[in-house]
This record gives sequence, C-alpha cells and structure tokens, in this order.
Amino acid sequence: MTRTPLVAPAAYFSRPDAFDPRQAVLPTAAFWLATLGTNVYLWSISDFVVEPRYLAWLYQTLESTLLTLLIFTLVVYVLGQVVGGDGEPTDALVLAAWALVPAIVARVGAVASASGPFVDPATSTELAATVVFALVACLWAGYCWRDGFRHAFDLERPVATPTAVLGVVLCATLVVAPLFVLA
Repeated sequence: MTRTPLVAPAAYFSRPDAFDPRQAVLPTAAFWLATLGTNVYLWSISDFVVEPRYLAWLYQTLESTLLTLLIFTLVVYVLGQVVGGDGEPTDALVLAAWALVPAIVARVGAVASASGPFVDPATSTELAATVVFALVACLWAGYCWRDGFRHAFDLERPVATPTAVLGVVLCATLVVAPLFVLA
C-alpha cells in the first residue's frame, strides 16, 4: 500500500482514506518543523541577534505555516471548482498539505544555496539556485495534484492535467515572484 502521494500519487489518491483530513497533519507538521529548523540554522550562521522570545517565534512560524496551507488550499479548491470538479474543501486541504512537502525541499535547498561554499555575493547564484529549487517544488506539487484532482474532484485526466499545470503556474508565481521583488 502506498503511504505517500509524493512518489506514486495515482496509487495513493485512489485509496479510500486518502482524503481523510487527518492525512493533512503529518505534511503540515513536517513543513512547520522544517521552517523552524531552517530558521534556526540561518540565525546560527548570521550576525543577526535574536531576542529570546521563543514562544512568540514558535507561534509566528506556526501561523505562517497555517497561512501557507490556507493559501494552497484555496488555490486547489478554486481550481477544482472552476473546472467543474465536485471535491470538498477537505479534499483540497489534503492536496494542499501534501504540496507542502515539496516546499520543504525548496526551503532547504534555498537555505543550502544561500549558505553553501559556492555563494558569491558578486553574482546572482544564490537567487538562481533558490528559483530552481522553488520551480522544482512547484512542479513536484503539480505532479501530485494531477492525480489528486482526478480522485478528489472527479476530473478526467485531460482536465486534471491542465488544472494541475495551472496550479504549478500559480504556485511558481506566488513563490518565485517575491524573490525578484526582494532581490
């Protein structure tokens, strides 16, 4: 039995329990812990002094994780409804939660590229690597979403695939565009 949609989404999402809202807990918790870990690492290698308000910081990272999940859920649900799907908001929540796992890879990759031995402040290597990691994460999420849309929203493959591609474009826009604004 497939335990994750990250490798075999068709097999995973065809399971009867695939869209149980409890399935969203593990990927969401993993994203939150990855956020905590990457932030701690970045603070440890920087000159930035952090006030010891750890509970506030834990709450803020949890809040940003839940906001990210909410945005992904809205994107998935609206896309599914626009193309005529009949999925429920909880189905979209599960699909969105599993998209957070590729986002972990993007986050860790961006941190690694920002702090690695090949970072040259004179070039945009760090930004380029971050964009590549973000795009890979969005494509991976789209790969999972395609079969998720098929099963959760009862869409045929010719409709689910372009819907997932549109989700990838929206994901890339939401993730990559701010990098260029901040650069």
